[in-house]
Amino acid sequence: FVYGFPAPRASKLGETLGLYAPLDQLVQLSWPTTEPTRTARSVQPLPVGELAALSDDLWAHQQALAQTCLLTVRDQTWIEKRYVRHPLHDYSALVVRSRWRRRPEAALVYRVHEDAVEIMDILGKPSAYAALVSGVCQQAACLKKATAFAWVTPAVEPFLPAAAQRETLLPVNIAGPDKVAWQARFQGCGFMTAGDTDYR
Repeated sequence: FVYGFPAPRASKLGETLGLYAPLDQLVQLSWPTTEPTRTARSVQPLPVGELAALSDDLWAHQQALAQTCLLTVRDQTWIEKRYVRHPLHDYSALVVRSRWRRRPEAALVYRVHEDAVEIMDILGKPSAYAALVSGVCQQAACLKKATAFAWVTPAVEPFLPAAAQRETLLPVNIAGPDKVAWQARFQGCGFMTAGDTDYR
C-alpha cells in the first residue's frame, strides 16, 4: 500500500509513471463527544499490553469480513509491534465484552491529542464496533476533548455510527508487479484505518 503524499499531484505522478495504481481512499470521520451513560454493552478500558494478549482471538472474529473486504492483519504480533512498542506515541484501548459470559468481542485503540481523541484501530466482531465508537466518544468527554475522529476507508463506515462530519483525506494506492490485477479485484474494498500508517 502506498499513501500519505503531501499533495494529490505527487500521488498522480506515481500513477502516471506506472509505479502504482489507485485502490481506495482514506476519509476522516468525526463525532461529537458525549457524556458517559450506561449502555447495553459493557465498554471498558484495557491496557494495550492486555489487548495484545487478546488480539489473536479478536482477529479471528474480524476475518469474517474477508468475504467482502481486503483486510490488513491485526494479530498479536502486529498489535505488539504497532502499539505496544511504538517508539513515539502512547496508545490506550477499550474493549466490549459479551453481556453474560464477559468474553471480549471487539476492541478499539485510540490516541489522545491536544483537542481530540483519534480512533486508531478497531478489531473483533463488527457488530460491536458502534458500541466502541460510542464508548470512545464518552471517554473523550471525560478527557475534556471536543471531538473523536477516525481515518478509515469507506468499507469501514457501514459498521460505525453515522459521523457528524466526513472529510476526504488521502488516496490509497497499491504497488508491485501484480498491482493491476489487485486493483481490478479489490478497488474500493480495503478495510483500513489510521493504524495502517506507522506515523499516527
